[in-house]
Formats: sequence, C-alpha cells, structure tokens
Amino acid sequence: MYIPVERCEELLCTNCASHCYDKFSYNVNGNNDIVVLPGERLLSTLQRMIIATAGGDCFKKAPVGVRSSGIGVTNINVVWTPPQIAGTYTVQYRVAGSNIWLDGAVGLTGTDYNLNCLVAATAYEIRVYASDINCPSVTIYATTL
Repeated sequence: MYIPVERCEELLCTNCASHCYDKFSYNVNGNNDIVVLPGERLLSTLQRMIIATAGGDCFKKAPVGVRSSGIGVTNINVVWTPPQIAGTYTVQYRVAGSNIWLDGAVGLTGTDYNLNCLVAATAYEIRVYASDINCPSVTIYATTL
C-alpha cells in the first residue's frame, strides 16, 4: 500500500480530482492536439501527458483514465475513458513480470470490462487499446484478492 509523504488534512486520488477551470490546449504538431476540458479527471490528463512523451499521435488514440474499479478473488474490473480518436477496444493482461500479453476481450464498444477467471492473490498488468494496436494505454497494476 502506498503511504504518502505529505501530511495533508485530506488526500484525493487522481480519479477524484477534476479540472474545474477553463478549457486549455497545447500545440504539439501545429494543432491544438492536447486539450483539457473543464470536468476532466486528473487521472486522464496525467495518463495522456505520459503517453505524449513517447511522441507520435498516440495521445489522441490511446484510452486514458485506465483504472481498476473493483477487484475480487478471481476478477478485476477495468474502466477507462475513450481517447480523442475513439474506436473499439481490446483489453490485454498478463501476470506481472511475464512477457506474454493475453487478450481478455477484443472489439469492445463500452468503456469497462470485467477480467475474470484470474488466479487468486496474483499481481496482474493490464492495458487497453483503442482501434490502433500501436497505441496502448498506460499499464496499470492490480492484484486479485
């Protein structure tokens, strides 16, 4: 479990904090490529900025806000926010540290998926692709109960 160094009266997770001011953008390739809208979750903004550091236009194609929204003994529910260029989704997972990614689901149209039939008390790495398989989301880490 992560223990913050700060001593704060209240700590908020990045999925709980939202941008509440005006829309803003940044030119990357001559366009307003990175746009943050009022109400956007900090988690989505941070993930898009991390993906943008890799170059190319994956920050428009990769799902953001990827997180687990429920963990059981043999399942992990994953949710995400559509990228700027949306499509169908593929959820991939692997046992943490493994070299082989497995498809949990392909061709999803929604923005959540329940990975099931997993092994209890096991750490997993999970990522989501939109239509472009060359642009994965960030990889999240979650452990079954």
